[in-house]
Amino acid sequence: MVYKLNIRLQSNLEDIKQKFQNLSCFEDVALLLEVPKELLWKVLIKNKGNNYNAFKIKKKNGSERFIFSPTSNLSLLQKKLAYVLKCNYKNHNQSFGFVEGRGIVANAQKHLNKKYVLNFDLENFFESVTFRRVRSMFMTYYKFNEKVATILANICCHPNGFLPQGAATSPIISNIICNRLDKEFSQIAKKNRCQYTRYADDITFSTNKRQFPYDIAYVREGSLFLSTNIISIVESQGFKINKEKTRLQNFKQNQTVTGITVNEKLNVKRSYVRRIRSILHCIEKNSNNLHKAEQIFKEKFPFRQKKLFDFNNINMFAILKGMMSDM
Repeated sequence: MVYKLNIRLQSNLEDIKQKFQNLSCFEDVALLLEVPKELLWKVLIKNKGNNYNAFKIKKKNGSERFIFSPTSNLSLLQKKLAYVLKCNYKNHNQSFGFVEGRGIVANAQKHLNKKYVLNFDLENFFESVTFRRVRSMFMTYYKFNEKVATILANICCHPNGFLPQGAATSPIISNIICNRLDKEFSQIAKKNRCQYTRYADDITFSTNKRQFPYDIAYVREGSLFLSTNIISIVESQGFKINKEKTRLQNFKQNQTVTGITVNEKLNVKRSYVRRIRSILHCIEKNSNNLHKAEQIFKEKFPFRQKKLFDFNNINMFAILKGMMSDM
């Protein structure tokens, strides 16, 4: 049977919240997402092992990373659930990734004109979030029963048990999962008179203190070390620190946060401006064949942005608008 489904939920916001809060069984989830329960069963159970197409992309360091693109029916379910979750979750104040009205510029602005800026990354960010953690999140944060939590986690997670890059639900799920980490890091920052922000897997602390707080990070014999307290918090939340991307910059050095220089005034990297110009040039050159322009755009689109979107449904103009608004 072929189902013709709306990509957007037809219910109003209050009804969506009410349905979400009262989920108790499989039929309730289908009703919330406005899909036949037969389709939900088909996607989550019958076709469970065939819901993703995997492909590799190269990272800046030359290594490769897998991207998992959901099939059309699962992608539809994930988009609807992502919208429901956004309606039922208030992002932490210091979380800037995947949040409407925030972005790389707003994130960087928090660290403008500081004596010290510390940056470090969480390694394999999405893949570190397991099926078990997602199901537990639905049970503890939203108080759903195990059956509902399992159904929702199956919509969000790859059959191999992790949060896939390419799923529409992964950004909002990762922010909910990181809520405790954001709270603990914010407390440490306040205690040490620092500023803290997180943009997806990029974590930044900055301060105007004469010395960078030993409670967060320190330099010994020319090498930078994160404190045991910081490492403990990261690992207790199921993540690992990417040691290759950990750096402490003083005001005499070029301080960057999510690709933006923050020493005295915000300064977007020239490569970012060139990328926008390149996209505009491609659109102009192929103005009579925008489909071709979009194919070129998808092939050349950098991974850092690509991982925020469902690759099969990238909207070139929407992303270009977002990039230009961040300048």
